[in-house]
Amino acid sequence: MFGGFKTIPYLCYMENKISNIQIGLAGQFYVAAEFSVRGYQVGHLLGNSPNIDILVSNEKTGKQYRIQVKTTKTMTPKLGPKWKMSKKVENISHENLFYVMVYLGGIDKPNKYYIVPSIELSQYVKTDHQNWLDTPGKKNQKHNDNDLRMFTDSNSKYLDKWDYFDN
Repeated sequence: MFGGFKTIPYLCYMENKISNIQIGLAGQFYVAAEFSVRGYQVGHLLGNSPNIDILVSNEKTGKQYRIQVKTTKTMTPKLGPKWKMSKKVENISHENLFYVMVYLGGIDKPNKYYIVPSIELSQYVKTDHQNWLDTPGKKNQKHNDNDLRMFTDSNSKYLDKWDYFDN
């Protein structure tokens, strides 16, 4: 321990608490590293594009992909990792835009990566939110509409789907 920090390979935790900005940046760099070790060319945009964090190129196929990274440390007992996002995700979809959802495992657990095509994610969050609105709350009250959207992958359909980028 040095100055309140525990040094961990690739990520520095201050007593196991890091800010949301640090969580987001860590996710972006972990995703870039995952693409790099798989042989893809990677370019960081670092906030210079509103809906893209990373550009990825597969030199074997000549295809390029736009990547939006969402990162969480939140794990739910029944559904697994949970990501919060805004309503705008419902309207952002393109065949070459993918979301890589990162669950930061922390000090002694591996990270998990869920690769979701934007076309599927936009439909998922629309449907999931509408289902939430249509389902009464704990006291049988109506849910109020808001701009918050959630994503979970309880059956691991998207877990480690790196092969989306091989074709």
